[in-house]
Amino acid sequence: MPTLAAATRTSPKLLGELKIIQSASRDIFWNLALEDALFRRQKEQSKLSKPDCCLLIYRNKPCVVIGSFQNPWLECGVRDAEQQAVSVARRFSGGGTVYHDLGNWNLSLITPSAWYKREANAEFMRRLCERLAGPGNQVTVGQRFDIFNNSYKVAGSAAKLAQGAAYHHFCLLMSTDLTRLSACLRPSIREQVVTNATSSIRSPVANIVNPSVSSKLLLAAVTDELAHASDFGHPAGAAATISVGALDVCPENVASSVPGVSALSVQESADRLRSWDWVFGRTPKFQCQLPSPCSMTLTIDKGHIADLSDCRLRSFLVGQPFRASVLLPYVDCFRQTGLLDGAVLDQLERFFARLGH
Repeated sequence: MPTLAAATRTSPKLLGELKIIQSASRDIFWNLALEDALFRRQKEQSKLSKPDCCLLIYRNKPCVVIGSFQNPWLECGVRDAEQQAVSVARRFSGGGTVYHDLGNWNLSLITPSAWYKREANAEFMRRLCERLAGPGNQVTVGQRFDIFNNSYKVAGSAAKLAQGAAYHHFCLLMSTDLTRLSACLRPSIREQVVTNATSSIRSPVANIVNPSVSSKLLLAAVTDELAHASDFGHPAGAAATISVGALDVCPENVASSVPGVSALSVQESADRLRSWDWVFGRTPKFQCQLPSPCSMTLTIDKGHIADLSDCRLRSFLVGQPFRASVLLPYVDCFRQTGLLDGAVLDQLERFFARLGH
């Protein structure tokens, strides 16, 4: 029976193949760029009478991934992440912040938008998690289509729709370092903030009970669950063909392994995602209010100081990037000139240092 979401759209086209693609890269920026390239390819596929779609599977080295409309300084400890060689990335989709490491598996279902069914996608993930967790566990779908096992979140989700294509991705906690996860998601800015940025909704998290699932076993479980997911076939009953499209995709072979994807385009997108202007410069405008002895309000727009309430500092700091490497030298300069009281400078120094390089 079609979901309500599907019923509100025009009748979806018959699907061709659903190809499983697995990335061998552990670079969050490259994997996000590959996901975006597959999404853009899907826009063209969606114009066909019988479009193909895909499921991308990837893992990353330790990183914090924020949603497109989030504030990194409010979602994670930027300086602490840098000191631990944990990357901070901003993805193209919305939603909240997640922590990735090699114990975290990411699954991204990329389809024509007519086939974007959050309820069906979440149910597919629920069944997969139930299978991986083993008997004796209660696996459920939350209100935001996250997956819970015995009341602990084991998989978060986020999505993007545009121009006839959609993707819905899930991050599955298999054997993630939960202590490091908790440490990395402590915010850099603890002062009072006024912002319209999307805030993450925190939930208690846990790994799937059975953490010893290999890549081969996970792939087999995913393929089997997809084959039994009738929502991926036409409502009339003609199911999409499930196939393994390409394994071990990496920058060196992406063009030959994944038709319709340009290696140069993926790399250029990865470089953009890696840039400070993307990760921090796209932060929605916000105000940060420093308490006494500073008693100062800073307005940050596009990752730069747009205004501050202390008129003595405006000519120095307005227009400067909101980053420690730029702002801390000004504190040293203010000390030498005696422009501000020592207690105020100490507070500013501690605050700026938490912003990250």
